[in-house]
Amino acid sequence: MRIFGSERISGLMERLGMEEGVPIEHGMVTKAIVRAQTQVEAQHFCGAEASARVRRRDEQAA
Repeated sequence: MRIFGSERISGLMERLGMEEGVPIEHGMVTKAIVRAQTQVEAQHFCGAEASARVRRRDEQAA
């Protein structure tokens, strides 16, 4: 979010005292990322099986 967010996000992160490199963890953020990733995968991979493969690969990498 720091990289792709606006200067407003960067300012908010600084005011909250979050250091660079610290992961942003919150249920709403996680759900929003999963929802966005699902939409992108639907557009590019056109299939539930391909999406499931990508998700499994992501989980193994984490």
